[in-house]
Amino acid sequence: MSDPTPLFTKTFDFITWLMPATNHFPRSQRFLVTERLLGAALDFQELVLEANNRIFSISGGRRGSQTP
Repeated sequence: MSDPTPLFTKTFDFITWLMPATNHFPRSQRFLVTERLLGAALDFQELVLEANNRIFSISGGRRGSQTP
């Protein structure tokens, strides 16, 4: 696997922070808001990971070279 991009690292840090933070939402809103918020964050992280892997494979394993 390629080295993670700074965006992937920051996204992971954000999700790590977000998960326990959702426990402080009001009980009446917690399930719906938490499900949608975490779902969107995890979808975003998945897209960042796919982009990171695609750039790494296009560059032939060299970071920074993005020519096909």
